[in-house]
Amino acid sequence: MSSLVRALLRASQSTTPIPTSERVDGEAFFVTNGEPMPFWDVARAVGAAAGHPVKKEDVWVIPKGLGYVIGAVAEWVVWATTFGAKNSSFNRSTIRLACMTRTFRIDKARDRLHYRVMVGMQEGIQRGVDWYLGDQKKAQ
Repeated sequence: MSSLVRALLRASQSTTPIPTSERVDGEAFFVTNGEPMPFWDVARAVGAAAGHPVKKEDVWVIPKGLGYVIGAVAEWVVWATTFGAKNSSFNRSTIRLACMTRTFRIDKARDRLHYRVMVGMQEGIQRGVDWYLGDQKKAQ
């Protein structure tokens, strides 16, 4: 969060008049750490940071096409057994989303806000997990 907070502060704290061409109010920026990491690697990193690592050899990977077939069957079974009243939560759309890799460019934040990454992905995950686990202990 410290990288995000820093970017927000840089966007809001200007003591000198800013030329219209350089203003950032009303604009959208992607603020990330600039380190692409696939979704499932993030999920495994969070588990490891929480003390539950998963070895690569323990992960089963099914082909995307097979996932689509299973999703389509699940959709049909739920539709048939509920007479169309419900939708399957496991479907072709969830397979598509689970297989996507999305990366966001932070060039605009770097150029316009002079943003720089302060916390790397692994450290950020560890900080987030530590905060969450500490917060859970306080709640008990």
